[in-house]
Amino acid sequence: MKILKVTKMDHKKNLVKLTFYDGSDVVLSADAVVAFSLKKDAEVCQDDIKKIIRHDKHNRAISESLSLLARNSYSEKMLYEKLLRKGYDEQEIKKAIERMQNLNYINDERYAQRFVNYLVSKKKGFIAIKFELQKRGLSKDIIEKALKETEINKEQFELITEIMEKKFKDIDVEDKRQVQRAVAFFLRKGFCIQDISKAFKEYKSVIL
Repeated sequence: MKILKVTKMDHKKNLVKLTFYDGSDVVLSADAVVAFSLKKDAEVCQDDIKKIIRHDKHNRAISESLSLLARNSYSEKMLYEKLLRKGYDEQEIKKAIERMQNLNYINDERYAQRFVNYLVSKKKGFIAIKFELQKRGLSKDIIEKALKETEINKEQFELITEIMEKKFKDIDVEDKRQVQRAVAFFLRKGFCIQDISKAFKEYKSVIL
C-alpha cells in the first residue's frame, strides 16, 4: 500500500490521517507517523499497518490515561468507563489500566480511603459514603476496609448533633414542618433514621 497524502486533522489534536492510493485511509497519532516514517509515497504492507494501528491505539490509551489522572483521581472502574466513552476498545483499556496500576497511578484502596476522608470532612453519613463508593465501582471489601480505617472521633448521632448546633440552632421543635425539613436534610446527608432520632431526642428532646 502506497501513501497518497498525510493530512493533519485540525479538529483532533495530535491526530493525522493517512490516505492511500487505493482510496482507503487510517487515522494515527502524529507520534506514530513520525516513529514509523509514514510519509507521502512510502510503501507499507497491510499487515504492518494493522500492527502500527494496534501499537498506536495502545499508546494513545496510555497517554489518555496519564492525562486524565494528572487532572483528577479515578478508581479503576471510573477510568475504564471514561476511556470507553472516548472510543477505546476493551483490550486497549485493560492494558492501559494495567500499566497505570504497575506505575501505582491507580490504586482502588488508596482512592477509597482518600474519598472516605473527603466525604467525612463534608459531614456525610455512612449510608451516603457507602453509596458514593459503590457508584465508583469499588469492591465491598475495599469499601469496608476504607470505612474501618477511617478515623471517626464521633458517633454518627454526635455528628448530627454537631451539625444541628450550627444549622438548626433556632429550630422550632413545635413546628412539625421545620422538624420534617431538618430530618429530610440529614437523610439526604446519608444518616440513618435511628441516629437522627437519637440526636433529636438528646439535643432537642424531640421524639420522632
